[in-house]
Amino acid sequence: MLGATGCVGRCVSAALAREGHEVLAVARRGGPAVADYLFAGLDVAAVPPAELARLLTGHRVRAVVNVTGGWGTTEEEMRYAHITLVDRLLRALTLMDDRPRLVHVGSIHEYGPVPEPLSIGEDLPPRPATMYARTKLAGSELVLDAASTGRVDALVLRAVNVCGPRTTRASFLGAVAGMLRAADAANPVTLRVADARRDFVDVRDP
Repeated sequence: MLGATGCVGRCVSAALAREGHEVLAVARRGGPAVADYLFAGLDVAAVPPAELARLLTGHRVRAVVNVTGGWGTTEEEMRYAHITLVDRLLRALTLMDDRPRLVHVGSIHEYGPVPEPLSIGEDLPPRPATMYARTKLAGSELVLDAASTGRVDALVLRAVNVCGPRTTRASFLGAVAGMLRAADAANPVTLRVADARRDFVDVRDP
């Protein structure tokens, strides 16, 4: 599980463990969230691909779930989290003799704004409209290209907006939760809500 200490990674790791899978939790920092699993502390975007390949091989990893990434404040941060990391991960997988399957979690934002009441499928051409969406799409396309050419066994899941415990403060709901915690009678919460509508999925939803 890459990104095991994040909002999504914690819940997916727990779900896998409940199903009887052994979880190797990978994140830059450890802590209580990964105390029940095997843990490897590393930055996947910075580690040499050969080192990551040795780690995965040593633990006989059969599947890699990538839920890393997040909202940065600069394009450099976004590219590092969503493109550089994915590129290094793919390079590591291609170095392995017994390659695990990769499940890469992308974002619904890769498709860009969708007019209501349109339902969309995977055949909708992506039209990302933000820096976050563009870099997430670039990472997903790296995975899809590697899969189509046979270099890796992989798939991309584009998740809708996630809510639940420890949602990042960079997201709308995470920011609102933070403001509510800090609010008092002298500092009420004022929200400016856009006309856009969003689908949300609870990160704990099985």
